[in-house]
Amino acid sequence: MNKGAIYGGRVAVYLLRVLVALALCAGVFYFAFSTASNLGSMYVIATEGAELRADAILGVADKGELSGYFSEEWLASDSLLNNSPYTAFRVTSYNYSFRIENMSAWGWTDTGTVVATERVTALVGTSTDGSVDIEGKSLLAPAWTDRRYKITLKKNAQGRWYIFAMEVMEEIPKPTASPSPSPSLEPDVPANIPAGTPDPVPAPPEG
Repeated sequence: MNKGAIYGGRVAVYLLRVLVALALCAGVFYFAFSTASNLGSMYVIATEGAELRADAILGVADKGELSGYFSEEWLASDSLLNNSPYTAFRVTSYNYSFRIENMSAWGWTDTGTVVATERVTALVGTSTDGSVDIEGKSLLAPAWTDRRYKITLKKNAQGRWYIFAMEVMEEIPKPTASPSPSPSLEPDVPANIPAGTPDPVPAPPEG
């Protein structure tokens, strides 16, 4: 066989292997980039959307702003949003927390999930319909129920992610303050020190 043909064949095989390796590297890079891009978009939509939803439930944000984060189907079926327990209250302050525990989405998919815990603390609000408590003071707004959610997001044809569902995985009870121990009336005595004996009382003098 012609040595030139053998050499040329080996060069062709080598070049083919290099091209295959480059194609695989490019595929891996594209997959990693797409996955990171999807997760980043999901993070923004989930965190900003959930906080805006809480604001709307508490009556400090307009529900119309939610259409940039949630699907119209979900907004129509969101019972907590549409039947807010804070409708008759004016909320003036609160602390909001949204902690993501897990996110999952692949580079080629248009669906992803987020598991997160939502909390609202230090909520201050009073009734606006004249309701009062037993002391005649304005009724205070009820405490927020903290929840753990599984959030489903989908990407539309334009590449925009939206929240399609927020499934309640569990309701998280508020922490209760433990009662402080009552102060002891007796001084503490170390166990290895014997109790002292009283001083003897002197006898009265005779006569």
